Amino acid sequence: MRTVDLKTTINILINLDEQPHRLESSTECLNKLEIPFSRYSAIKHSLGIVGCGMSHHAVISEATPGTLVLEDDIGLTDNIQTLFTLPDEADALYLGVADHGYIRNDPVGRRGVVLTTQYNKEYKRVFNMCGAHAVVYLTERYILAAKNIAKECLENDIAWDLGIARIQRHYNILTPNAPVFYQ
Repeated sequence: MRTVDLKTTINILINLDEQPHRLESSTECLNKLEIPFSRYSAIKHSLGIVGCGMSHHAVISEATPGTLVLEDDIGLTDNIQTLFTLPDEADALYLGVADHGYIRNDPVGRRGVVLTTQYNKEYKRVFNMCGAHAVVYLTERYILAAKNIAKECLENDIAWDLGIARIQRHYNILTPNAPVFYQ
């Protein structure tokens, strides 16, 4: 088992310079949890999904195991938690959930098709969830996979979160039964 303490992990918040209200809102959430963070100035692109993918690719390219990457549209749920005990085989911890999932060969995420299984009494395993608004990258292999899929998505004009959802089934992606963040 491994322990992840968000108060001691590397925490990076992706935020566009022209979105100070999102930075303020995210800062309030993270301060409430007493989670220190660094701000990454998001890459602006005329297509928001491209800028999002470029920003994630840049941040993940520098990430090490135990890095939490957050988007600036997070909100807190009632599950105020910063300490997690995970199985050693976990590749990533998704602290927020989304209701859109990837279906093979579909160019957009579909609402209500996220596939999960109960992994143990605390966590679900995620197989196809679109969204990466609060992810702790735990292993080098998943960091490399996320970096590569982000690059592939950018080269093919595919939304970053569809790519990341497409590869989840190959990794041990866990999410708490009660998520910490929503998007």
